[in-house]
Amino acid sequence: MRDYGNKNPKRTIRDSTEYQKFVKALSQGFVVTQNNEEVTNPELLDCSDSVAYILFKGTTGFQQKKDTVNQFRKFFNEVNGLKKLGENAPKLGVELRMLRARMSYSAGRQMISEDFSIVINDCIDTIIKHGDFKTQIQGFCDVFEALYAYYHYHTKVRAN
Repeated sequence: MRDYGNKNPKRTIRDSTEYQKFVKALSQGFVVTQNNEEVTNPELLDCSDSVAYILFKGTTGFQQKKDTVNQFRKFFNEVNGLKKLGENAPKLGVELRMLRARMSYSAGRQMISEDFSIVINDCIDTIIKHGDFKTQIQGFCDVFEALYAYYHYHTKVRAN
């Protein structure tokens, strides 16, 4: 990334080593096969706490007020709603792209941080890339639930 003379280039979550581990695990997909059984990728679940903490504190090291628990909950409910679409792959593809659009809108209105938007967009890209929407959606919902739970934890424990 070029600096163009900016003395303080903008940092994002992508600059953290914890998020780079998350992205590496994400490249395997949300669902992996272990012992001939499909399970949510345990590496993603393991990384969820550190990613949620980065979302809580912000990439500048100061707690961001933008990612409120309510906004996180709103998107959590939308993600869980995707499970109801079941086997309707074309509808799932459209809803994932609409979720991305709603995330961008919320980030543009500064209702959520750009980092939060980056995490979810990277997750959506992974689902679309793997193509098996029905299987990947369940894993995405599990990982998103873990992110939400850890984020909520950090707002209650670390904010006090």
